[in-house]
Amino acid sequence: MSALVPAAGEPDEPNRGDSGDATASRPADAIWKSVIGATGSFGCERETFYRETVRDEQGWRLRFPATADIVFGVAIDSLHERLTMLHMTAGPTDEDGLREWLQDAATRAVGVARGRDLVRPLTDDEWLAFAESVLLAGEKLLGLWPNRVKANGDRIPDPEGAGPPVTWLDPEPGTVLRSQHRMSAPGVVGGRGISGRPDYAVMSAADGSIVGWADVKALSRAGSYPAKWTAGEAVAYDYMSTYENGGVVPDWHAYIEYRRVAKPYWAMERAPVLPASVRLAEAYFTRWERALDGDDPDALSFNPKACARCEYREPIEGLHPGCPIGGASLDISPAPDESDS
Repeated sequence: MSALVPAAGEPDEPNRGDSGDATASRPADAIWKSVIGATGSFGCERETFYRETVRDEQGWRLRFPATADIVFGVAIDSLHERLTMLHMTAGPTDEDGLREWLQDAATRAVGVARGRDLVRPLTDDEWLAFAESVLLAGEKLLGLWPNRVKANGDRIPDPEGAGPPVTWLDPEPGTVLRSQHRMSAPGVVGGRGISGRPDYAVMSAADGSIVGWADVKALSRAGSYPAKWTAGEAVAYDYMSTYENGGVVPDWHAYIEYRRVAKPYWAMERAPVLPASVRLAEAYFTRWERALDGDDPDALSFNPKACARCEYREPIEGLHPGCPIGGASLDISPAPDESDS
């Protein structure tokens, strides 16, 4: 079986754009894909504009505490990557072995989560419930607990015959699965360039080209498909993959989602990548170039539903005057008390 290859020696990704995630490794870093990812179903473009342009005195992007939901997503990313690595490198094992993997991966994942600053610190009981939720996700990932299997794509045509979710990215012969593969495309968005890392890239063992990419999400409901393939994050990854491939689009893209509904389950949505994705990405890049060159957030869309949790809705002394959309929205519908988060 082909091994999962970690992105060894690479620093933490710059400017992920999600609350609580890493700040830029240097002030002049290329735009992180989350800027473009805010387009479509991924939040508010205006908020992401402020994340890119509002800097401290040293030119660094600002960092804010995260919500519990965001930190749970960070834990799920860590859990999935660790269990996938063990599955790919250690080979078959019995149930006791799987549970040892799970304990190792869940401990790491909760540790990563507890290292993040939170909007509201969790109590000991809440952390215990958090850890139990991570364990349940791992049990379903490894097939230790029944998963409401939902997977598509050529490799898993029959959900009834699908293996446990941890096997869904098993690479085809002649390919290698790599975690956290850094992609970039210089020159776009007015010469700023764009950079990003999907959780996984499947690459040709022969020439290193990208065959497909997959990203892991923790969601409170199912993603909206096929519209999600036209959103900024997906087309940005498609564009960067195509750039790295010398103009050849990858074969497929995929989202692996842990859906936290009444009965949580893992699902994978996979689809072929079309050349139109590259054209759509270029349109997004042009839009952001105009907004950033003109320092004009009004050139972008906004989403009042995001205002209640937006860190830029109110003034930040000496750095940011506040967002007029956020101010108006909160006058109409005040933000909930953070203690209830």
